[in-house]
Amino acid sequence: DQERMEYGFFFAVPDEFQFKYTLIDDTLRISPWSTEKLGISDSITDPLNNEEIVKVVDKTSLWDIKKEILKCNPNNKTFHYECPLKVDHSSRWFRITIQTKWQNGKCFEVVGKGMDIHETHSRVDYLEKKASLDAITGLLNHGSAKEKIVSQLIENPNGKYALAIFDIDNFKSINDTYGHGFGDQVLEEVAKRLKNSVSEKDIVARIGGDEFLFFINID
Repeated sequence: DQERMEYGFFFAVPDEFQFKYTLIDDTLRISPWSTEKLGISDSITDPLNNEEIVKVVDKTSLWDIKKEILKCNPNNKTFHYECPLKVDHSSRWFRITIQTKWQNGKCFEVVGKGMDIHETHSRVDYLEKKASLDAITGLLNHGSAKEKIVSQLIENPNGKYALAIFDIDNFKSINDTYGHGFGDQVLEEVAKRLKNSVSEKDIVARIGGDEFLFFINID
């Protein structure tokens, strides 16, 4: 029954990254197709500290997967995890499905498969970034800037910050006199100067027609 369950688990997604990890000997076994695509051995001991594995998936993801495995139990055996893998010398996003196998209340084996979701993930990431940015300047928009500021304050409530909000004098007359195309160029130039004046960790945003905001960590 166990072999049939495992076969069905893998067969659902043929020609994808597939593996089996046995706890008793701390060994990760990888399908032939996967070893060819990933460029690693088909049997690896102590995978969390193996250089071959680290070249394919970063250590943070490995430890996250281990934590999720430890959360499993006989009534909750399966979970999903998304992370980038190095495949054919390039990084691609995979959705890894992992199923734990139990005997006498103890997990003795883990089987898993990875589905390539790179195009979907890239599209979602693109749409999320597009939704968070101002179309003309490429700066954060009002809502996204607010979220990031609140997040920083929650993470470091005792930090020291500076917040400034300003607008462009007579911007309406610039649009009326020279046209909206020229006005957009003015906005782009202001945004460029703002970005060049702060560090990457600081927040710069366009929050209105000619209104800008920057939020700086001054610790």
